[in-house]
Amino acid sequence: MNPQNAIIDSCDILATDRYMNCLCISIGLKLQRGGIVCLLIYCVYTKDYERNQMGYAIQRIMEIVKTNDWSKVVGKPVRALFERDGRLGDTIIGIGNFLEEDWFVPREEKIFKS
Repeated sequence: MNPQNAIIDSCDILATDRYMNCLCISIGLKLQRGGIVCLLIYCVYTKDYERNQMGYAIQRIMEIVKTNDWSKVVGKPVRALFERDGRLGDTIIGIGNFLEEDWFVPREEKIFKS
């Protein structure tokens, strides 16, 4: 896994036709070395507090960028974590704080596991 410096360029919450009761968080990242990547986080919508993936994901993203205001996430520096080496065609799997070792990798988070 190879982290690369990036700036959050967009951060949207979208409805999806692909799955019922599912929303998607789309995080667009401009890489320092050039190029744009997008981290998609599919979240099951539920009223069960213990399984609220959407709320958890939003909270973790705001923790990573050190803000308590969702509207201030765009423009924040992060590190983009790739599955392999970050070259063309590689998969982005998470984001991390720019200075600290604090990472949000959805597939490794307990709440996103079946």
